Amino acid sequence: IDAALDKKLKKFIILTVIASLFHVTSLIIVLVYPLVNMKKIMSPMKFPLFILAFVIGFFGRTQISAFFKMIGGYEDYGVLDAAPWSMTILCIGCVVLGVLFDNKEKTHSQLLIISMIAASFMPLVFVNPSALRVVRYFMIANTLLVPKAFATAERMSNDDRRMWVIVKGV
Repeated sequence: IDAALDKKLKKFIILTVIASLFHVTSLIIVLVYPLVNMKKIMSPMKFPLFILAFVIGFFGRTQISAFFKMIGGYEDYGVLDAAPWSMTILCIGCVVLGVLFDNKEKTHSQLLIISMIAASFMPLVFVNPSALRVVRYFMIANTLLVPKAFATAERMSNDDRRMWVIVKGV
């Protein structure tokens, strides 16, 4: 992820190829480079697009999982009885925290996009538990995003923080 954020394509490709030697699912991280290096990364449309991707993923999770099983040769697990709600809430919570306390830095937006990708893949875990591996590739960004969001919130007064949450929430 660091190589993608720093726009070091050669390093990013080498690290991705090395990671794919351990597990082929790591190739999905290729999505990160073009998404975090888009020109209009600060777009206010990224959160609504994330919501749309999550809803489509949640309601189409069986079909999407079948597609990935077909192209990746994954086993057929069936729908999980014990849904991974705690992990889903954690992923969405990190995204919401990142959106509420966005400090408008490019790195913050890049990490937020990676966190949104992680949360967007969460519906697939309800169908195929091995999809959690893919989610975890992207959840690494949360370890950098959440402290940035807290640092932004910490710099605000209590009144500003409340107003910020209300305005962003609307």
